[in-house]
Amino acid sequence: MPQFFFTTIAADGTIRSGIPCEADNLDEAAKQARRELSALAAGGLPDNPLNMLSVEIYDEQQKPELELRLVVEEIRK
Repeated sequence: MPQFFFTTIAADGTIRSGIPCEADNLDEAAKQARRELSALAAGGLPDNPLNMLSVEIYDEQQKPELELRLVVEEIRK
């Protein structure tokens, strides 16, 4: 089974890299990354100046494959 790795950026700006993820293919890894992104959001949304949460997926050779972002925008009216 292929191995993928995640790098995450949390609401407080904490970056975690090298998080292992076993998945049959990139689509399955992306599903797991969505769950990871949901868990990050459950821990709190980012505040200015950081406006996003992120999970980036890398393949076994550490080549970036896909990034999922949850962006928070404050729009004053």
